[in-house]
Amino acid sequence: MANSLTSTWRNVWTDALWQSVRLLSKHRRFSILLITTLSVAIGANSTVFALIERQLLRPLPYPNSEELMWIYNAYPKLGVSDSANTVPDYLDRRNAVNALVDSALFFDYSYDLNVSTNPRRVPGVGTTASLFTTLGVNAALGRTFTQQDFELDQTQVVLLSHALWQSEFAGDPTALGREVRLSGKNYRVIGVMPEEFAFPRPETALWVPAVWTQRQRSDAMRGFEFAQSIGRLRPGMSLEQLNAQLHAVAQNSLQRFVASGENSQFLQRATDGGFTTHAHALKDQLQAKNGAALLMLQAAVFLLLLIGCANVSTLLLIRFAARRHELNTRLALGASRADLFRSLFVECALLCMAGGVLGAVLSGLILTLLEPLGFAATAPASSTIGVVTFVLALAVPLFCMGLFALVVLYFLRNEARFNVSGTRAVLGQTGARVRAGAVSFQIALALGLVVGATLLLQSVEKMQNAELGFNPEQLISFNVNLSRDRFTTPDATREFNQRLLAQLRAIPGVQRVGAAAQLPFSDDYGSAPYFVDTASADDNGVVGALQIADSDYFQTMEIPLLRGRHFDARDDANSAAVVIIDKTLAERSFQSIDPIGQRIGTATVNNDIDWRTVVGVVGAIRTRHGNSSELPSFFTPLTQQPARIFRVVLRSSRALSELSSEIRQAVARVDPEQAIWQLMPVRERVENALDGRRIPSNLWGIFALLALLLCALGSYSVLADVVSRRRREIGLRIALGASRSSILAWSIQNAAWWILPGLLLGGVFAFALSQLLSHWLMDVEPLTPLVLLGPTTFISAVCLLACTIPARRAAQFNPTEALQSQ
Repeated sequence: MANSLTSTWRNVWTDALWQSVRLLSKHRRFSILLITTLSVAIGANSTVFALIERQLLRPLPYPNSEELMWIYNAYPKLGVSDSANTVPDYLDRRNAVNALVDSALFFDYSYDLNVSTNPRRVPGVGTTASLFTTLGVNAALGRTFTQQDFELDQTQVVLLSHALWQSEFAGDPTALGREVRLSGKNYRVIGVMPEEFAFPRPETALWVPAVWTQRQRSDAMRGFEFAQSIGRLRPGMSLEQLNAQLHAVAQNSLQRFVASGENSQFLQRATDGGFTTHAHALKDQLQAKNGAALLMLQAAVFLLLLIGCANVSTLLLIRFAARRHELNTRLALGASRADLFRSLFVECALLCMAGGVLGAVLSGLILTLLEPLGFAATAPASSTIGVVTFVLALAVPLFCMGLFALVVLYFLRNEARFNVSGTRAVLGQTGARVRAGAVSFQIALALGLVVGATLLLQSVEKMQNAELGFNPEQLISFNVNLSRDRFTTPDATREFNQRLLAQLRAIPGVQRVGAAAQLPFSDDYGSAPYFVDTASADDNGVVGALQIADSDYFQTMEIPLLRGRHFDARDDANSAAVVIIDKTLAERSFQSIDPIGQRIGTATVNNDIDWRTVVGVVGAIRTRHGNSSELPSFFTPLTQQPARIFRVVLRSSRALSELSSEIRQAVARVDPEQAIWQLMPVRERVENALDGRRIPSNLWGIFALLALLLCALGSYSVLADVVSRRRREIGLRIALGASRSSILAWSIQNAAWWILPGLLLGGVFAFALSQLLSHWLMDVEPLTPLVLLGPTTFISAVCLLACTIPARRAAQFNPTEALQSQ
């Protein structure tokens, strides 16, 4: 008996399946329309699911990665929450913080790699041996560092990334033990890291031992914060317990300084700034770069999914209503309403499954397109499909199935009013209101998406067109990093700088050449507290942007000189120390006092104050995008503080493609082993700095356009259905003398009754959404009437335009044919 029931149940559903396949194949245009709508909505959600899992949900590729912490110094009273570490800070924690089972100190450093004939710059890391034990990672080939590698008189060794091993040694295992030349010094390869290992960034190519001198380990170096630190939380300990111990260690250090009287400059800054130490989860620091953008996009694609489902539901109801005669006939032949439900639901399920499959393909294509933009993954290991993404991608079609099952139930209970003759059914007012309500719902959500896209794109445009304070056009830049092993004295560094700039100035078409330790819209800006030597200054110890520039930097960048003079030949290594400040610092720290001739100073590595006389005031420049206030800036001359790491800028009427080889040849004439990198137009630097906001804003805009298209489709479908079902009424109006223009106006008026409520509800939704997006907006008010008016007018026009086609069709009805229609 049970087998018979099972067989019967299976046959019933199988018959419903094949019948649905035949019906969907028969009405191919309708099926393709619905499947396409679902695939776009499902594919967009699957894409964002995958991005969120890769960057926010998936554990880091290290054992027990939730135990890994990023450790910072902080000066909360100075507004500095995440400062770097010093060697003595790290040693204190190693000895006194038992909440950590292991910890490491490391810093970024790039090297000139000379394996082939052409040197190139590769990003590296100097680190303690404990970095790999803290992370719980071993070398894939060879070994990692041991304590013996950190003795001052030992041979230099290096660990290679898998990518560097492949590119420079073609994956040859005999690379172990071979020597490579890094920045003019030989290093012996002792290991190759696993392919999926990328710390602290995916582009890191090698790791070398960081050997600390006795002075670097001493309290004299407190405050010279240059390195990052991570630690592994001891099992059973919490982040709160760790932070409490870190704070206690910092306070003990301060008390010891007070008692000894040593390091008075750091002690003053630490006391005034409320010096402390704290930790964050490593995952939050490494994977949250795009967190806010991804959550924002998730909200957008979820709204798109709701709009798509509402659109498909409307089309399904229209389709079901058009099949009343067929369904009535089936009832008359003995079919039950359960049979009708089964048949209609299987059709919906097939549409959802087809949309899900096509959406998965679309999602994979989108992820492939996003990968080169750096938005789709944070590490090589994240390129696989995760369980969470798979489950959520499967759940979206199931959610749609459940929703459409409710649509089928609603239709069978409320709209399937079959008359006994089975010839014709009149569309009920309830069904018409439901379909109109679904369109209003789509319009409301679409208006919110369009307003959000408008605000985001306006924000990006304003940042892109913001006044920079310098002229990036016809400006080329590149980076130079001189090896500390080859350039051991300031004189050697100074000589290289002067020879290089002279060679570059001799290139035909180059108008000006300047050099600076940092460039705007790069990630290498440094900061330090500065002190003003005047009785009227009340903000000593304010953090400012510390920069080094040569005499032609300001003219090359076209930064205006407001007062005083530029650096010149007078400012050499033997002359009095001078400084140029920007307008922001002058207004903040000198107010009504003439800053020319005044003194400002910074703490040295010995924690003395390096006092310098102000000789000029220049305009303030933007160093990053956004509406956050810029730090006040002060510049010291490159001749007095020769920097081994600096940036060169050239202003030329010739394009980079013409100058690239000549620039490299000029560098080679000065030093054949010296590499340069990031040779690019400054305008490109400015544009690249916007990618983190431009990409998600553009994606939001694409989703808004898709929502708008769905709204237009929904408006068209509903009005076309209304016109079709009221054909006799329209014919009667025409026969009684109604003009074609009045019929057109009547049809448009019908459409307005569901467009207007959607716009009103959408205005409320747009306001709420704009408040949620306010933290992402830069230089743009969250919502103004003018911003709301544009999208509202646009959506109204699109929906009314979509309704014009069925309205014109109604106005062209032949009254005789219309009155004879059933």
